[in-house]
Amino acid sequence: MIYQVAKWKTQGAEANLKTPSFGNITTCVLEQGSDSNWLRCKYI
Repeated sequence: MIYQVAKWKTQGAEANLKTPSFGNITTCVLEQGSDSNWLRCKYI
């Protein structure tokens, strides 16, 4: 199994000149199949 964790953040501009900001942490879990290819199991 492979665990991948990433922190992301984005900012934008609204018509009222405010700059909203959003962010979170994502986790992806991959598992190796019987044919040796990696398959994504869960994406949280």
